[in-house]
Amino acid sequence: MNYQQIRKEFSGVAPYLVPFFKCCSIYYILWLPEHNQPGLVPALVKCLPTLCLISFVFFQGMSNSYNRKILAGLCFSCIGDALLVWQIAYEELFLLGMAMFAIAMCLYISALGFSPFGVKQLLFCVLVMSTAYAVFIPSLLHRTVMLIAVGTYIFLLAVAEWRSLASISLEGGAIPWRKIYAAAGISTFVVSDTILGVAKFIQPILFHRFLVMTTYYTAQLFISLSVINSHIFMDISTDKIH
Repeated sequence: MNYQQIRKEFSGVAPYLVPFFKCCSIYYILWLPEHNQPGLVPALVKCLPTLCLISFVFFQGMSNSYNRKILAGLCFSCIGDALLVWQIAYEELFLLGMAMFAIAMCLYISALGFSPFGVKQLLFCVLVMSTAYAVFIPSLLHRTVMLIAVGTYIFLLAVAEWRSLASISLEGGAIPWRKIYAAAGISTFVVSDTILGVAKFIQPILFHRFLVMTTYYTAQLFISLSVINSHIFMDISTDKIH
């Protein structure tokens, strides 16, 4: 591996990411009550890391549609972040927050595109997400609106995961690291939402808020890193970076 190239790649963007890590630290240090004591301050502290990533993506340039769609996805995610602070007091806001994340997922899907198609990746994602939805159905059987909303969101997650995995197909050639960042981000997003869904609808999970937010911030960081105009590739035919 050419670590000098990787180090050079990040040396240019690292200063823009420092605010993100500082805001994440503030969130964890303050650990303000959210759902039990919703308010503007907890919502702002929660949104600050995503706002930093929005700034990071913006300063990487808006000259191409990929960057613009990722930026828009982060903006809708930020709105969803704020709305979910009030999710226990007002269930309608949970649905609205889910809608914001659904829009963000649609933007990420559009940014990733539909080429190459990736039949194997599609079948894998259909199997995993269908199984996941089947697990949620018993808990949502008597809540029709939520059942449809969760099913729709799981479908979008499946499509996003399919497109991200298809973009790093192991059939040959060189993969830009930005595609690996995107795939890592979407996959971590799926993990975050799975933990959130299980804790909300099926059974409590110990430290679920910490797990959800850590995986969520990590996911958005990787997705944001995918806007870097990287010239570093992974040669998947030889397992070397050149």
